[in-house]
Amino acid sequence: MSSVLRKNWDRAFSKNREIKEDWLCSFVNQKRDLGAAGDGIEIFLQDFEGSDLDDKVEELKAFTASLPLQFLQDGIGSAGLRRSAWLDQRSIAGQKRGDENPLTATQLYESRQIPRIGSENAPDSDRSLTYIKNLDAAYMLALTETAVSHEVPLLRDAIWKHYDRQTSLRVKVPNRGYKIFQLEFHLGYFQFHSTPPNEVNQGEAATCPLGWTDLSFLEEMDTLKAAAENRYGMSEVQFSFVICGIHDRRWSAYAFDNTESADGDDLQDKIFCGGGHWDPIGSCLSVDDVQAELPIWNPREYFLNVVARRLGLAADSWETLLRAIERRIKRYRNRHPSTLAGGKRDKGETVKTFDWTRQTIELVDKLRKTLSETNKQWEHFKINNGDVDYFSDSTTSDNDSVNAQDQMKPLLCEIGEIFQRLETVERTLEDLSASCKDSANALQLRLSLESNENAQLQLQLAAESVKHAQDQLQHAQLHLRLAEQSNEAMKTNSASTDFQIFILFPIAVAAAILQYSPNLMPLPAAPSVVILTAVFIIAIKLLHVIFRRLPGLGQCWEHTKAAVKAMKLKTSAGTIIGDNSNSC
Repeated sequence: MSSVLRKNWDRAFSKNREIKEDWLCSFVNQKRDLGAAGDGIEIFLQDFEGSDLDDKVEELKAFTASLPLQFLQDGIGSAGLRRSAWLDQRSIAGQKRGDENPLTATQLYESRQIPRIGSENAPDSDRSLTYIKNLDAAYMLALTETAVSHEVPLLRDAIWKHYDRQTSLRVKVPNRGYKIFQLEFHLGYFQFHSTPPNEVNQGEAATCPLGWTDLSFLEEMDTLKAAAENRYGMSEVQFSFVICGIHDRRWSAYAFDNTESADGDDLQDKIFCGGGHWDPIGSCLSVDDVQAELPIWNPREYFLNVVARRLGLAADSWETLLRAIERRIKRYRNRHPSTLAGGKRDKGETVKTFDWTRQTIELVDKLRKTLSETNKQWEHFKINNGDVDYFSDSTTSDNDSVNAQDQMKPLLCEIGEIFQRLETVERTLEDLSASCKDSANALQLRLSLESNENAQLQLQLAAESVKHAQDQLQHAQLHLRLAEQSNEAMKTNSASTDFQIFILFPIAVAAAILQYSPNLMPLPAAPSVVILTAVFIIAIKLLHVIFRRLPGLGQCWEHTKAAVKAMKLKTSAGTIIGDNSNSC
């Protein structure tokens, strides 16, 4: 069963094959001749049956909307200024087209307008390599406007996967119809930078979106100046590489390299360093660059060469980033042993460490997820009856295939060793994530316990407040009872005072008057006392009513009551003295 399912490189790719005439012309122009309407990118991204636009088309249309086709054709703006493309076109006979690398988007558009086969002004282009650093709207439009029909499915998929930052390692060979091989490699990873990458030409041309993540939070800075001077972080890198062809000697390769680096978009130094001519697709390491003048013609061998070098660069970046993160995590933990251990700690410091740990977990999980996707691609690629079988020609005796096989086997082993390095990085990230999550759980438990303690303390304070309120209520009730008793006493005193004023006082006054003036009334003593007493009672009552009714006289009445009481006491005292004198 395994031999039946085993994938093999089709023998048709080693034979001379006819090229369809419509493959020599631009797919978009053919569609326009048939009446298709819309922007070039819109026509390019539609299925051959002309299905409705989907989200991919709308998003890429929005990305290229700022650059009309006329700007590309006339070299206006970044389309005619930014030199970020390399094009290498050669014939199997050894002839090379004279492209003046590096190229602007307009120059790339013009070069690709020339038919690859049968042109009177240029040699055939049996092998075509296109490299674009930081793919922007102008270069994307240049590719979509000039792509030939059999390359459209590959380029459509490659542009979207590069824009969407997808990961892939696979080979596609159709089982039916005209055989066209497709090899694709999409790789995303992160590069560590001590400072943010330079935003070169970003004001002129929008490139496929890349992210910069500030990692300064991993390490505390004593001052704002120190934080500004020691800012560091990581930037996202996306490399996409695809090959499409109909023959082992007639194929095209496209590479999109979105990397934020110090040299910006200038390819001049990279491709002509040291007086040589270097292939920028494979020349990514500090050593072992690929010479453009010594071309590799076998597409699978070239594919594995590029994959091995780009994976090696990615592995170096992953290991550098991992060391930087591990070092800073260890340094932070050494600075805060009490919060991460069980010693005495401050709640504010615990909360701060918990937030730091949470951010670190998010960072590590983000890295682990990205790297896991890359490693999964290799697992699917190398499994039994996987795409790796396309690189084994065990059934052929063709000398070229045998020679290519001798070159491809070591490359596959090298790629396997690089993935072992990446798997080690992934396991380390998993351990870091687990360690940080354990710390976060311990910190969260500690904060919960402290919150419970605070809640209990608050309950105790609330209970004490309730008890204090109850005591105050009791005191208030006592004061109220005392006030009521005082009010009752005042009412009793008031009744006694009224009795003295309205009854006793008039009698005393009348008796005193008659005693000093017995001839005041021509009546006997008893009736005279009664009559005078009645007169005084009526007078005092009238005065009481007047003082009650007239505003502002209430206090006068009170003072009058006090004065009458004093007069009464004085009269009583006078009566007693008079009696004593008479007795004497």
